[in-house]
Amino acid sequence: IRASRVKPLAALRDVSVDRSSTSRIRFWLGLIVMLLGLGIVTSLLLPDTTLVLQRTAVGAALTFIGYLIFAPIAARPVGRVLGAPIGWFRGVSGRMAARNAVRNPKRTANTSAALLVGVCVVTLFTIFAASIKTSIDVSVAGSFKGELVMSSQSFNGSGFSPQMFAEIAKVPGVQTQASLARGTVLANNKQLNVTVSEPKQLGQLLELPGTGEPVSSLTPRQLAVSRDTADQNGLNIDSKVVVAFADGSLENMTVGSIYDGEEFVGSAIISTAIYAKHVKQLSYNTLLIGLTPGASESAVQQQIQVVADKYGAGQVETRDQFVQSAAGQIDQLLNIVYVLLILAIIIALMGIANTLSLSIHERTRELGLLRAVGQTRSQARSMV
Repeated sequence: IRASRVKPLAALRDVSVDRSSTSRIRFWLGLIVMLLGLGIVTSLLLPDTTLVLQRTAVGAALTFIGYLIFAPIAARPVGRVLGAPIGWFRGVSGRMAARNAVRNPKRTANTSAALLVGVCVVTLFTIFAASIKTSIDVSVAGSFKGELVMSSQSFNGSGFSPQMFAEIAKVPGVQTQASLARGTVLANNKQLNVTVSEPKQLGQLLELPGTGEPVSSLTPRQLAVSRDTADQNGLNIDSKVVVAFADGSLENMTVGSIYDGEEFVGSAIISTAIYAKHVKQLSYNTLLIGLTPGASESAVQQQIQVVADKYGAGQVETRDQFVQSAAGQIDQLLNIVYVLLILAIIIALMGIANTLSLSIHERTRELGLLRAVGQTRSQARSMV
């Protein structure tokens, strides 16, 4: 639309000159918004852990918007710096190309903005995926004290057979095992996703730092909740919680422990002794195994794998293998996202080509004049 409004000879007159780079309002508005965003992002380096996600989002958004406002101001000096080598290597055509880029800084900024968005999205998802994989690594390495893990990959929700647990317990070298199931309850009329396990066994294989009693010391009528869940629901140590189960029954319980992190056990932990009374059958999806001191990890893994194959329970993994497997799932998801991002980059390149073609259309008379005074086709093509 903007290109269609350009008069035939407007490109050769002062009316076509872009003065956005000299706008004081744009300069101060863009600079203030961008510096404010950078300040909020920089505050994340401080030891303050409150509102981290919110500050990250607001800081990144303000920095991005501030740059888009400030870009026409920066386009001219940056264009001169980047265009200087082109003038040295390409002669007159290179110098004219550099001057064209800085003559209309708003158009130059709009052209680069299309690619800027694509690069920002790619960077966002790359950092997001790396953060998730690092979080998995840190949570497993920091909290899991066992040696072997079995994780159900079944889509039918059948989980592991309790009979398999009994056979694994008889394998020489197995000292402790903790089975984990997933469930949903209403805690004080609010939905809560819980991990169902025996606290004593779970506490021996998982180290969950926090406040209150250790998980291994919890009684069946005590809940362990994550710190985020406790903050969201106003729960503290010894808080009374009325837990409603799927069969309509109610249990009066108390908060016995508040732990940090949800990577391994989710929002809350409830005793198998309590939860099993209100469901027909528990669906165990994870089994943590601790070995006796001195036992051969590879030998015990092979023996347990024989039992697992008997029940079709999937692979028995070491701690490192479990981390790699979890990270591999993130990589598969990321590959799908990258395919979509490639399409976004292609669209961005089309936007750049569109803007460039419009600039050529606006300069038809200019290009004709340059050709009339002796510019060759190759020089015109090189300048564009």
